[in-house]
Amino acid sequence: EAEELRFPQTIGGVPVTAIAANNYVYGGDIPYEDLGKSSASIIVLPSSLREIIGDGFWPSRKISEFKLEGENDFFSVKDGVLFSKDGSVLVRYPSARPGAYAIPPTVDCIGDFACHGSALTSVEIPRSVAHIGANAFAGSKLGEVEIPGSVEDIGDSAFERCSLKKIVFHDGLESIGTDAFAWNEIRELSLPDSVERIGDRAFSGNEGFDGLALPESLRFMGSYAFGARKNDELLSTGSDVLRLGPLLGRIELRAFSNLDVKSFEVDESNEYFAAEGPLLLSNDKSIVIACASGAKGAVRIPDGVAELEYGSFGGAVGVTDVYIPDSVIELPSFNSLFYNEFNDDYESEEVITQKYKYNVKIHSNATSIAAVRARASGVEWVEE
Repeated sequence: EAEELRFPQTIGGVPVTAIAANNYVYGGDIPYEDLGKSSASIIVLPSSLREIIGDGFWPSRKISEFKLEGENDFFSVKDGVLFSKDGSVLVRYPSARPGAYAIPPTVDCIGDFACHGSALTSVEIPRSVAHIGANAFAGSKLGEVEIPGSVEDIGDSAFERCSLKKIVFHDGLESIGTDAFAWNEIRELSLPDSVERIGDRAFSGNEGFDGLALPESLRFMGSYAFGARKNDELLSTGSDVLRLGPLLGRIELRAFSNLDVKSFEVDESNEYFAAEGPLLLSNDKSIVIACASGAKGAVRIPDGVAELEYGSFGGAVGVTDVYIPDSVIELPSFNSLFYNEFNDDYESEEVITQKYKYNVKIHSNATSIAAVRARASGVEWVEE
């Protein structure tokens, strides 16, 4: 019930040098899981402290101020906010402080968990910042954020589960981490031409992506990067066509699932991919990588295609007929081909078959692998 929670300098004669998540916090022998029940608003850290591992203060959300007991060689405090000794890293912002915060221009790195779960509704990120760490603002109350061009990378889950409706990016950003902006309220998205990597589920769980264009600089596209809150939901991009630039060389599982686009376009100088109507293909047109989620009606696999990748039709809920030529010799089960599992627990093939009935007809030769897979998956088959 004390206003202050004071960490000891030593425990059993051993200096306290680190505070870690999923451990015990010693302030009158308070177990870690009970810290959130504490009324302490001031955290006093020992001069011996060298490291904070993970979110060492979670789940307390009542912290209004940090203090240091004596001189510390690794940390400093300014206006109750915890920084590295030289002020270059924002280490922890008091979780209970609401409103706006202007990060000082001495900061070049916003550390992991720095503002995790905070009451912040607005933040000004200075042009000195080059790195935003994992979970840096996750669970905060931010409604919008501007990322200056000085920021090169945004860590995993950095802005996950905030209340973001608007993000303003500037050229300079190169990497967007896994789940970085997942589960917000974004409806419009414009990415800078400097982005090279978009991680798994980076923008999943949002409401739409009007204005989306993949940067020409993009090289890597993670799985379910734009996954919807519902497996069969289509999210607007403001265009029927999604263009892939010259440098994109790696696309993970169902990277484009749930985007309401009807076809792909690939830069002619791209060495890895090609497009044919609603289908994204390998450059030699032997593998189907993805079918556009907004495709409707019949889709004909081109002659010469040898393989349909696992999940390549995931999210393509408007497709009614798929024509598969005899050239296809590698084909997953149709449950695996069509199933879009972003919002489902991993389940067995049997459970998936029971839960999902596809309104899709497979057209193929009677002796083809497609006919065999269709019958095994309970998908309607028509002899071509």
